[in-house]
Amino acid sequence: MSSLAAQALLTALVVVLVYFTLKREIEKVRADLRSELGGEMRSLKVEVADLKFRVASLERARQGFGETLIEFLAAKEVVCKPKRVALRGSLAAMLLPSRCKYYTGEVRRRLLEVLERDEVTVDDLRELDRISDLIYKEYLETGREELIKYYYKLRTYIALLAGLLRSKARQRGTSEASMQRAALQS
Repeated sequence: MSSLAAQALLTALVVVLVYFTLKREIEKVRADLRSELGGEMRSLKVEVADLKFRVASLERARQGFGETLIEFLAAKEVVCKPKRVALRGSLAAMLLPSRCKYYTGEVRRRLLEVLERDEVTVDDLRELDRISDLIYKEYLETGREELIKYYYKLRTYIALLAGLLRSKARQRGTSEASMQRAALQS
């Protein structure tokens, strides 16, 4: 019986030694994995940041192209006043409730005021541009999808107005030049 007790004691001792040895090895493997994964995570974070930057650049380029195209078409009078009025009505009808930091009640009131005008000026265009920037900042801070949808529609309207104003300025310049030529001929 005493040899059985001695064997049991030795077996227990071996199990304890194996357990602690395995535990130490497992901790080493965990530490190595954490180290490797930490490096991989940092690398992934850098890649994701780069990807976000590239997507944002693409978004700005697409938006700029779209605005330029709309502005050009409006200046060439391909897009006419009824389309502008329809877009303006749509923007006024879907005007978003103000909630937070940038898109305040005052900004909303000012936006509605400018949208209700039949004739807009360059200053109105600047005001709409400023308001669109505030709506975009609000979107970035809150993530509210309806803000970004409204922002793109408002940017389209701004581009349309810019093109129409450019067309009017060109027409005024042409008619003034014609009047000057007529005055010189008489």
